[in-house]
Amino acid sequence: MKRFSLTVVFAACWIAAGAQSIPIDPKFGAVSEAELELSDYQQDTSASVLVLYRHRDVHITMNGQGEFYRKETFHERIKVLKEAGKSYPDYKLYYREPNEFLTEIKVSTYNLDGNKKSVDKLSKKMVFDEVASGKVHCVSFSAPGVRVGSVVEVSYCYETPRIAEFGTVSLQDDVPINLCEATVAYIPCFIYNIHKRGSLACINYRETDRYRIYSGSGGTFEVNRILDHYRAYNIPALKPAPHCYCPSFYRLAYDYDLRSYDFDGVGHKDFSTSWENVDDQIVNAGILKEFHSKPRIPVPPTEGIDEEEAIRIMRDAVVSKVKWNGKRNIFPECAKAVKAEEGDAADIAALLAGLLEASGYETDPVFLMTRDQGHLLDHQVKADAYNAVVLRVKCPSGKTVIVDPAPAGTYINALSPRCLVDRARVIPKVGFGSWMNLENLTRNQYVRSDSLRVQADGTILGGTTATAFNCKAGEMKATLDSYGSEEKLISEQESLCGIEIDSLDTAGIKDWSPKAEMTYRWRGSAQKSPERMYIKPFVEKLHSGSTFRDAERMVPVDLPFPESINYGSTVIIPEGWTVESLPKSVYYEDKNAKCYGALQAVWDGERTITVLARVSFSQILIPVEEYSEFRKFWERLCSIYDTTIVLKKI
Repeated sequence: MKRFSLTVVFAACWIAAGAQSIPIDPKFGAVSEAELELSDYQQDTSASVLVLYRHRDVHITMNGQGEFYRKETFHERIKVLKEAGKSYPDYKLYYREPNEFLTEIKVSTYNLDGNKKSVDKLSKKMVFDEVASGKVHCVSFSAPGVRVGSVVEVSYCYETPRIAEFGTVSLQDDVPINLCEATVAYIPCFIYNIHKRGSLACINYRETDRYRIYSGSGGTFEVNRILDHYRAYNIPALKPAPHCYCPSFYRLAYDYDLRSYDFDGVGHKDFSTSWENVDDQIVNAGILKEFHSKPRIPVPPTEGIDEEEAIRIMRDAVVSKVKWNGKRNIFPECAKAVKAEEGDAADIAALLAGLLEASGYETDPVFLMTRDQGHLLDHQVKADAYNAVVLRVKCPSGKTVIVDPAPAGTYINALSPRCLVDRARVIPKVGFGSWMNLENLTRNQYVRSDSLRVQADGTILGGTTATAFNCKAGEMKATLDSYGSEEKLISEQESLCGIEIDSLDTAGIKDWSPKAEMTYRWRGSAQKSPERMYIKPFVEKLHSGSTFRDAERMVPVDLPFPESINYGSTVIIPEGWTVESLPKSVYYEDKNAKCYGALQAVWDGERTITVLARVSFSQILIPVEEYSEFRKFWERLCSIYDTTIVLKKI
């Protein structure tokens, strides 16, 4: 190999990223005493593991048979800082028979025993190769002699003919990284679309050289080669964050999507595709036929019944015959599901489509990527992009609705929060596919009413009615169902609100319906002195001030769904007392995030005080750059629930 030129071509070529906090020699085995003596990581004192160094090398080249293949080498050095980190250097790697290989596995564990450095190397006998499934093998091994303070070093090599599938070069993990490097090398006949993910800084540049490869006849020849280099320092751990369905989607990374290759005009292959081509693949795979087949279960009578009620009857008819197994995919097998009396969400959707079409409704499958898997990207057009399917239903009246029939907490136009995506693909029986937004299909409301009858001794006799609609109803159903029993539900509400519940009733919790309700009678008490009484008009805090504690955030905020909340409280004060002060009316708004919160309190001058809070969230994705303002709004919103009515004795 002879290096002859250096060309910087990326628009954001050299980004000032500082320097690694802990200087290291990246050569395998060059572990310093400073690394062994390191006891904590000042940038993240909670870290149980620190990656001192990580390097990934991806090389697309040609073997002696003239066939392209991908060779990857991986090297990382980690520091175990706490007990919880001792299991981190347990590895599971996968390859496929017969033409993929995992080789050159090396593992060394370094420790300080007194002032002496020791090294414990992994024996080949402790590398286990087992069949995981079919032709897929799992190679597992663990670093030997690991304890708190150990430095573990691992390297291995992976070879595969699947040149188009290395996908993403990630430079961030769920643990902090001191220094991460990556190199992607390929000859110019490969054309990639390259896109950066994440908001962190990264040094990246491109160079070219001459590279010698083997021909199919056993000879060699030189070609130009492109090398893309990446380097990032002091990379914080991408930790779980409240209200984010897929944090890993936002880690610092570079996506490589192979568009095409053409080797000296021979063997041209086009890897680029379009969503229209993906539509054709789905049609050719026979998936749509399952959604437009004859009914496989008896069609219930729905003549003369309201369309929405008819859809509910047919949905219930399906799930009474085929139980949902909790899984999603896009490949229905209706006959198999009916026979087994169990199926995934695609089976149930396709079975419902059969009943609907037999009853005069038109249905089309709607394919999507659920929010916990990331987002559909224009530059990543893939046949396997979708992992879920719901139904678009056109009623005889002409009204069009969306149905996700498998989960119990859904309803017409009220989908599971994970399915509320901005891009979903409708593939009709006749015609072309099209995109639709599923984020805001219906009004998701929560209406709560508290009545507080305050006694002269400070005792409060209260009653609460809470009613939820659509997606908010699904949330209430899931929450109440999670307690498992009424006793646990009562105990939780008493603890949450600081009250004693006398009786509790629920409605609609087990139904596939757009509404759920909970009512209860309770007793509480006001803070009281001889001359004054202090009353909290809102019995329950609907938003927690601890949700967004972090001042900074590396991932967007994903709210489950758009919603509106009306929380009213009526307070009847005792005779012999009057109002000294009421909560002040406030209005808080974040225009960028399209949300607001408002509070108003009114006293009739006699014994009745009415306090009303209104909250609205119209947008479910809050970008990172808008987080600071959204966090301020959230803090102000939470302060509404701390408002106090002050009474004084007459």
